[in-house]
Amino acid sequence: MHIYVEHLSTEGRGHPLWVPEPADTLPLEYQARGVSIGDVGFIQPSGLFDFFFNINHPADHAINVRRPADFQPLDPLLQGHDIDTIEMFSAGSSLASSSVRRVQGSSLNGYELLFKPFQLSDSCHNTEV
Repeated sequence: MHIYVEHLSTEGRGHPLWVPEPADTLPLEYQARGVSIGDVGFIQPSGLFDFFFNINHPADHAINVRRPADFQPLDPLLQGHDIDTIEMFSAGSSLASSSVRRVQGSSLNGYELLFKPFQLSDSCHNTEV
């Protein structure tokens, strides 16, 4: 995982989550939507994002059960038009360093390739305020 952290962070692409699924101990509403803008928490060594609260929801919102006692949300709250989402990679895209070149097939001059680039099973989106 460290190679992905290194390459994504130098590109300003954030921090990859080795375990992108929300923990099943979190509120059901949070589990349904997953990580989003305004979430506050930390990334555990295992790669799981440990969610605490979201600054774009009121203190009494169902997902803000782990907020500090003096919590105050953003004012004004972000609206849908404040957030842009762009598909960066479609499902099935392969990610590799710029030194890796794509070749057809699974072998090169009769030799099996020693590695396979990271392949996305789902699309990848970039979301920004």
